Amino acid sequence: MKPRGFTLLEVLVATLIMGLLLVGTLTVIGNSIDAHGRVARETTLLPLAESKMDEILKEPLIQQGKDKGDFGEELSDYQWEATIEPSTDETLLSIQIRVFPTDHPEQAVSLTCLRRPEIGPVEPDDTNAPTASGSVL
Repeated sequence: MKPRGFTLLEVLVATLIMGLLLVGTLTVIGNSIDAHGRVARETTLLPLAESKMDEILKEPLIQQGKDKGDFGEELSDYQWEATIEPSTDETLLSIQIRVFPTDHPEQAVSLTCLRRPEIGPVEPDDTNAPTASGSVL
């Protein structure tokens, strides 16, 4: 009686199949790790960009130009750039905030909004315009 076992060809085919499965699995794991890193960065970058935009929008007077900086010692791994320029509507300025990790500036988050250059009390255009009046019951 002949001893039973695997032939060399069967072992090679099984090894090839296992190798292909391993490469596919490692590719999926690598993509998942990359996606997790991107999501983690974006969940940090977006609030930082919103915070910087709020800071600029609270200023009573803003002027055209560019500025940049960081977020202090606690968040020194992140930087911001602000660009304030005229928009297509001549009464408004376009404000763009770009926040990015210091070591990966290509992974930036950008926010853009429009605002009047000066914020002050709004004066009515027409003093003869009818005003709303009434009472609350």
